[in-house]
Amino acid sequence: MIYGRYSSSMLKHDKYLENAFCNVGDTIQDLAMDYIFSGIPIKDKDVRFISRDDKASEILFNEEITMVANAVFFQKNTETHIPFPPNISPVFFSVLVSHDLFSQYPQVIEYIKCYEPIGCRDEQSKQIFKKYGIDAYLMGCCTVCFPKRNGQPCNGKVFFVDTPEELDSYIPKKLRDKAVYLSHAVPLKYPVDIDEDKRQKAIAQDYLDRYKNEAELVVTSRLHAAIPCLAMGIPVILVRDNFDSRFGWVDKFLPLYYLDEADRIDWNPSAVDIEEVKHKYISYMRKLLLGLPNREKHLVELDDFYTDRNRVLLNKMIHEKVDAAFLQLESEDIAYGIWGAGVHCKIVHSIIKQMHPNAKLVVIVDKYIKGNLFGVPIITGDMLNGQQVDHMFITTLPGKEEAISKMQELYGINAASKYTIITSRMLC
Repeated sequence: MIYGRYSSSMLKHDKYLENAFCNVGDTIQDLAMDYIFSGIPIKDKDVRFISRDDKASEILFNEEITMVANAVFFQKNTETHIPFPPNISPVFFSVLVSHDLFSQYPQVIEYIKCYEPIGCRDEQSKQIFKKYGIDAYLMGCCTVCFPKRNGQPCNGKVFFVDTPEELDSYIPKKLRDKAVYLSHAVPLKYPVDIDEDKRQKAIAQDYLDRYKNEAELVVTSRLHAAIPCLAMGIPVILVRDNFDSRFGWVDKFLPLYYLDEADRIDWNPSAVDIEEVKHKYISYMRKLLLGLPNREKHLVELDDFYTDRNRVLLNKMIHEKVDAAFLQLESEDIAYGIWGAGVHCKIVHSIIKQMHPNAKLVVIVDKYIKGNLFGVPIITGDMLNGQQVDHMFITTLPGKEEAISKMQELYGINAASKYTIITSRMLC
């Protein structure tokens, strides 16, 4: 049998982009799959790598392929990446759905349903699939599978990986004295070719090796720093300004510290034993890929394990800012707009729809995305004049200054009461 695997290859970056970065966490997921495959009797010659950037029409293998699809569904790729060509049969596991977008793509739902059950990385993704009648289970991320290290390092270091600057004043001196600061955002080198792809993979492996051999503690905002270190038996502190739906399973293992709760961080956490979870995940993957019986037993067990947990409120910061805006407005029956049509736009809209159902979304502003979203037009900022908008939620970090400037132009000295900024660091 021939197997297909996603690769986080950077070979699609054929145009020069100033200040372009590779996310080491994406490559770490590839390394996790390398480890899983190393324990399954599948020969290297029987594996075909497919770039995550490839549209379905660009996958040109002629042979029959079982595609190992830990897919991520975003607005921009759902229509073009699924369904796969007829010669490719997917097995979906650790799938992530950024938001409920399938109502726009019934053909995608029909296709995915042919390949249930679907293993999901987070709880929101599971709920979205189940909403459309697809058999789905929560199984977490493949990075839980890295092997546990043997013992603790002598004279260990404390790695701070993409932690917010605001955290610095809370860090105990004894930890600062051992501090090593790293980032999972690594600059690309041009030309982005096979050699650069190998370099990025070597960097990711080096990071993992350093964590494994040197870390007595890892403090991070990155999902794909926290989980691999957790798997290797390293104590982890996870702290961010906001936790979105991608973390809707991690609270089974770790406290999720919001930045505004930094004063309650336990700076001396213990390592978490996840060997049983790791075994179930790898057993499921092995049986899934080899077509062995009783594989769904492990998937159900993983789902039961993650479902039985005390849930942390996700997107707490966004909930608080939305509620503060409505409290200031002293009305539920308002016409509002959202500036920025990205991920935060979807989160803000969902929260307002749930918490303030009488409010009406009338316009979305975005410089680059066109068309309609949630049944309203997407316009550019210069088209806002004359729009009846009681309040604007600014959800774009790159476009924040432009949005504020436009609101000041429209409302003058009253502008500050007419908008709420809701952005966070969407790191993974």
